[in-house]
Amino acid sequence: MGLLGVCAAELIPERVLTLDDSVKLAVNNSQALLTLREDENIAFQRVREAESLFLPKLDLNANWNKFRVEGDRPFLLSPAMGPTIVTSSPRENFYTARANIYQTVYQGGRVRNTWRQARISYERARSANQAARVEVTGSAKEAFYDLRLAQEKHRLYQEIMRQLSFYSQRSPSASIEGVRIEREWATLREETTQAGLAEEQARLAYLHALNIELNTNVSLKGEFTTQPVELDLQKMLAWASQYRAELRETEYQEELDALGVSLSFAERTPTLGFGASYERAGHDQKLETANWVGTLNVNVPLSVSNLFYGWAKVRERKAQYRQATLKHAETNDQIQLQVRQAYTRHRFWQSELLPRERELKRAQTIAEGLRGKGFNGLERLEGERLLVRSRLSYQEAVHGHLAALSALERAVGHEVLGEL
Repeated sequence: MGLLGVCAAELIPERVLTLDDSVKLAVNNSQALLTLREDENIAFQRVREAESLFLPKLDLNANWNKFRVEGDRPFLLSPAMGPTIVTSSPRENFYTARANIYQTVYQGGRVRNTWRQARISYERARSANQAARVEVTGSAKEAFYDLRLAQEKHRLYQEIMRQLSFYSQRSPSASIEGVRIEREWATLREETTQAGLAEEQARLAYLHALNIELNTNVSLKGEFTTQPVELDLQKMLAWASQYRAELRETEYQEELDALGVSLSFAERTPTLGFGASYERAGHDQKLETANWVGTLNVNVPLSVSNLFYGWAKVRERKAQYRQATLKHAETNDQIQLQVRQAYTRHRFWQSELLPRERELKRAQTIAEGLRGKGFNGLERLEGERLLVRSRLSYQEAVHGHLAALSALERAVGHEVLGEL
């Protein structure tokens, strides 16, 4: 059996995990997903910040000032303390209470486009989170299937080594048949040790995919079986266009670049707003003086730099938009290729299930016949090896089919079997 086989036999499982358990652990332990969740939360808060731009600005201010002003020149307080003009007065105490409100009526769509940019960025963050979740789920599934196949392969070799252990105890025969028996037995032993090594490597890859301690002993639970499933290629391609985050990412970028063009024009658009201010002031807390003002503001942005160089920014935004459009087309072609490749892989392994199952049954018939006749020579050894290889061949087809379905889900960007 070798050192790896002995060590594997002595391991006491710490955790028994199913496929669903593996996926949940991978999703919960993924550092990338945790980071993307925070990115999504940050993007959502920016949407809330952008929504505040639609509301009027309201300022409430109250001041108590102790001062001395010499001569007839007024004194202007700092804006941080509320802009107040203090005139000359022999009294040193001055009180003010003021309320200001200002609402922008028109800015050429600047506020709305800023909000739309924040909203698209939030949707893009959500899409990236969902894409990473699909990727982590697919990686966990494939690692689970790889470990199950490696375990099945190692178990089959260990079983056949136990059944044929008498070959290692018999005296070697100086004949052609003896040479062939020794060669077959040595090959079987080497394949068993290699299967043990492959299982250990698959176990480490599985633990890494789940992001848990690499010294954790795990035992996988669940039948390693599959059933043929009919999938429509055109439906898979349509789902990919709908669900693949990479494609939506380019669409979001197109929208952002289009909004960037609009914002560049908005920077040269006049703005319109109105506001009002009401103030009470005085040298005591009665605030006997009342002042108010209403303002209609029209601002026309004009600058020499904008007249000569401002359109360069607009042309830059338009070039970025065209670039995003080209990127969208390129990404769509890549996704179409990935879906077709995954679909072809699925069709291949699905077509292999039935023929390999038939070959396994034929090999079982041969091996059982040799056992029944009591053959312990080269024929028995070759028959048992044929049975092991047929079982492994069928298990590889099962693994290939399951892995192909997982790869197809990753190519589509969404669960496939759950949508059928």
